[in-house]
Amino acid sequence: MDDNLPAITPPLNGTVIDKDSPIWPVYSDKTEIKSRFLNHFTQCGQVYKAAYACGIVPARHYRWLQQDEVYRRSFAEAEAIVADLLESEVVRRAVEGTEETVYRAGEPVGTTRKYSDLLLIFATKGAKPDKYADRQRIDHRVTAVKVYEGFDPEDV
Repeated sequence: MDDNLPAITPPLNGTVIDKDSPIWPVYSDKTEIKSRFLNHFTQCGQVYKAAYACGIVPARHYRWLQQDEVYRRSFAEAEAIVADLLESEVVRRAVEGTEETVYRAGEPVGTTRKYSDLLLIFATKGAKPDKYADRQRIDHRVTAVKVYEGFDPEDV
């Protein structure tokens, strides 16, 4: 087990960290590749992309998760960082919007700001699930009748 994995610190202010400057210090060959993987994962949020950026197959990451408790905890922290980055992007697109070029006759004539109502709905449901969560009432009660010879359920 690699007990030397340092705590994860997220990129500050959405800045992209240079791939050659990992978030985690390098300790040993085995720990170095794990640290590089975690660094790449916090940048892209995808196991496959992070694995291939480090020159490993994704199966190695899954093996580490099974065999190394410290790595498993470090990966859980990395997933939390990715979730926070995704949430920030959802809010940015919903509230601040994105600039899109407007074209006329194939020529750009200006820009417009587009907002995502759908992302705003999801962000609101996540922020206040007690108030905005989807609700369904499902009745799981089942009436069972044991059938006896000569018994008619309609007589009950």
